[in-house]
Amino acid sequence: MKKYLYIALAALGMMGCEEELDRVSSGSGFLISLGDASANVETKSTPEELGEPLKTNFSIEVLKQSTGESETYKYEENLVIPASVGLYDITASYGDNPELALDAPYYEGKAEDEEIKEGATEPVSVTIECKVANALASVVYENEEKFKELFSSYGVNVKVGNFNVTLNNSNAGKSAYYQAGSKPTFTFVGTLKGNGKEVTKSLTAEDDPALGEDATFAGAKHCILTLSLGTTEPGINLTLSKVEVEEVTINETIPLEWLPAPKVSATGFDEATKTLDFYETNTPAAASIDFEVNEATGLQDLEFSLYFEDETFQELTGDYTLSTMSDEDKAKFADAGIMLPLTGQTSPKIDFTSTFINKLRAKDEGAVVNTITINKVTANNRPNKDESPLVYTINTHKPEFTVEVLDENVWSKTFTAEEITVAEGKGNLETIKQNFVYQYSTDGDSWTDFSDQTTRTQAFAEHPSGDDYQVRAYYRGALASNVKVITLEENKAVPNGDMEAWTDGKRYNQPYFQPWGGSVEQWWDTNNNETMPDSYRTYPSYKCFPTTSYTESGVSGKAVEIRSVAVNGWNSEIAHYGDTRGIFYAGITSDNGTMTEGRDWTSRPTALSFQFKYDSYKTERMGAYVELYSGETKIASGEFVSERESYTTFQNGTVTFTYTNETLKATSIRIKFQSVAGDESVETRKLEVSLPSGSYKIYGGSVLTLDNIALVYDK
Repeated sequence: MKKYLYIALAALGMMGCEEELDRVSSGSGFLISLGDASANVETKSTPEELGEPLKTNFSIEVLKQSTGESETYKYEENLVIPASVGLYDITASYGDNPELALDAPYYEGKAEDEEIKEGATEPVSVTIECKVANALASVVYENEEKFKELFSSYGVNVKVGNFNVTLNNSNAGKSAYYQAGSKPTFTFVGTLKGNGKEVTKSLTAEDDPALGEDATFAGAKHCILTLSLGTTEPGINLTLSKVEVEEVTINETIPLEWLPAPKVSATGFDEATKTLDFYETNTPAAASIDFEVNEATGLQDLEFSLYFEDETFQELTGDYTLSTMSDEDKAKFADAGIMLPLTGQTSPKIDFTSTFINKLRAKDEGAVVNTITINKVTANNRPNKDESPLVYTINTHKPEFTVEVLDENVWSKTFTAEEITVAEGKGNLETIKQNFVYQYSTDGDSWTDFSDQTTRTQAFAEHPSGDDYQVRAYYRGALASNVKVITLEENKAVPNGDMEAWTDGKRYNQPYFQPWGGSVEQWWDTNNNETMPDSYRTYPSYKCFPTTSYTESGVSGKAVEIRSVAVNGWNSEIAHYGDTRGIFYAGITSDNGTMTEGRDWTSRPTALSFQFKYDSYKTERMGAYVELYSGETKIASGEFVSERESYTTFQNGTVTFTYTNETLKATSIRIKFQSVAGDESVETRKLEVSLPSGSYKIYGGSVLTLDNIALVYDK
């Protein structure tokens, strides 16, 4: 009497359509259960050592006939599959049902026209009988010693469509599985010892009617070919002794050879390339090589090879067999964070833990390649059927982190980098920040750490002789980021800052001075043309005198003198008229006295320094003013206004730049010195002045003497 193995399954999910779900009655559905008789391992249903085989590997497909929609579930015990009113076909299956493959049984059972009725309150019990649903062939050799004496290799090639496999003496015990209803052809192939000649013989209906033209094999049909070898000369006397076609169901005794071969897969690796591309500091969620084996027997053995480019793990490079590994070798793997499976495990895997992954090191260029080769996995008394060897690769890449230096953060003697960024999924920012530095170089070969890592700033004590620098971030003393090239702003001096270049002349028979000359081009100008216009003035301003001239009594050499004057000369019969403060500034004055302030300037100073004397009339004050612009936007300014007193010796004066916008680069600068500060009123009196061109009687007031004008770059 046959004993049947039934699959007990539960509910496995929800119906896919909301409209269907709305019609599910409370408690309705299917309960797919295991028959009591086949659960007893002491029966002949299965060998006692196998237990209840493969239940958890079955899939259940529930198809509604009216819609053609289906859902697939994985086996779990004592669960109910909810279902709405209607007729259903339910299929239990296990395996891949290949067109042709070695040792690839496919199990299937069906229950058709199962009905859920309106108003059902209890699940419908369904019993599914499963059996081998594909066909198979195997070969038996009578007196096999004769085959071994005559042939160096021999076997039967099985062909189905465009696929073929060979059942030969090197894979003895295996069977060729093919889809039910297929027509296989069989050909004996042998290689003679001695001369190496190949001998072939097609096995056809002439050898046995079971192999006739119409011969196909249904599911669960096992075609057993028995071959014998006679000694009749000449030639090879190969005989197909018999063809047996047996019914095979899983309710019969199942030897280990009937169970599927172990399979190899991986977690965290690309399925197609078997590669795990890993960026140092970015630990993957999981990484393992997994082995699918029968739960009853578990893993029997594993042969694998390792090759590590990573210097940390190079001592693990070698070939290993799990069953013969020494305790010392196993301890090395455990210390490295690679957890090996144990023989007998039912869910074995090589687990690459985070401890191992976090020790992997990249190199600055190219990936560090580490390979794990699975040579052979043994379970169910057979090796894995995957193409061997299986090579898995862990490629360790350096993290992709980037450094940036914004233009506005590059000054004349300092520059500041932005905080590094890391490409998404290609490194861990916080891990990198724990062990890296910002560096700069002038040649790309020799690198120096920034002077302040906290603020990411490099500040030079003195102005560098060069302008171009390369900036990078450097992780753990081995891995470099991109390189950012920067150019320092020029610590540019103001032209004629020592006041040594002057041009002497006359304008309308009066002395006239210009603050440039020789090789020094015009950069400074004065308001001389305001008191000495380009045409002879009519009453009352018919006499003129310059506001600005120079003296030979500077700090060392010449200095500029900036005075307040009235338009009229002293000898005029008319009282003085139009008191005018002297102005010395960076810019240009037209012939009729129109002043245009500002000069092109691309550096950003921090201060303006100068030396001055001041002859104050009626406690007037002198003033110095600076402004820095980016286009039309003022980005910095500052001023210096003296006390209401005179200074008979040279004093040091400083105008500090106060920046209101450090994100913009400078395009122009304005510098202005006045004999009387701001908009304060100006007064003059009769006096006699000495210029390089002679002595003159004028109406004059306060006098500012100025020398050694310089821009200061402390940033």
